[in-house]
Amino acid sequence: MNRKERRKAKVKCSRCGERVSVIAAVGWNATVKQGRVIGHLCPSCQTPEENAEAEINLATTTYGVDAFGRHVGFPKVEEPEPVLVCCDRCGTSTTSDLAPEWVLGLDDGQIVATVCPGCLTESEHLAVEVNDAMTELARVTPEEGFVVKPKAGEEP
Repeated sequence: MNRKERRKAKVKCSRCGERVSVIAAVGWNATVKQGRVIGHLCPSCQTPEENAEAEINLATTTYGVDAFGRHVGFPKVEEPEPVLVCCDRCGTSTTSDLAPEWVLGLDDGQIVATVCPGCLTESEHLAVEVNDAMTELARVTPEEGFVVKPKAGEEP
């Protein structure tokens, strides 16, 4: 639907019958059942509870449409802020979001070393490939650090 069509498209409040263009429907809530929009509520007709629910959903849910045209929601995932990381061998630095191939050295779940790909030996590269294929790293808590666990379907 282009902008001109959206201006012409109207939504109607399921309670009071007020009609506005889709573009002007700021603050309106859609009523969705099994992924299909079955109605709309104008701001005047929303109860405080409905308004609060909509605000909470807006803050915590990312919305989209699946391959069948149904509305779907997914929890919003907060991305951690990138942090500066430095290679313990050569001193090269970058931010954590740009260092997916860097290797973490762990001791009892705590990071004790970071190494850039350029500083890894051939045998270290091989060990990393084997570990990546067989295990995954999961953060327990900042205090407990990380745990290495077998990937789903893999034997420990």
